[in-house]
Amino acid sequence: MAWKNEQEIKEELEKIKKKKQIKHIVSILENLYITWEILKLKEEATRFIKDWYIDAKINYYLKKAIANETKYKIAQKSQKLENRYNTLLELYKSWDYTTVIKECQDIIIKNGEY
Repeated sequence: MAWKNEQEIKEELEKIKKKKQIKHIVSILENLYITWEILKLKEEATRFIKDWYIDAKINYYLKKAIANETKYKIAQKSQKLENRYNTLLELYKSWDYTTVIKECQDIIIKNGEY
């Protein structure tokens, strides 16, 4: 560094700073992938790429998010339906038939979408 001028030193420091930022970003994306927050992972990876943080690991996590997005949505929907079913089952067991019928009618009206 002793033989470099001020501009070269600034450029070198910017490169080091960018590498540290990318390392931090990759750790954030990795944590999102590990916790299976796929939609947030896709959103964050896209945001970082739009902000010109280009790295092979960021692209890797974006591809993983896109590949697993449908699985994640299906799992979320399945979990919602299972929760709804368990609630209706508990209402049924407690002899609250009118609420069960009303909720089932709402589900049928919505065409099974929840």
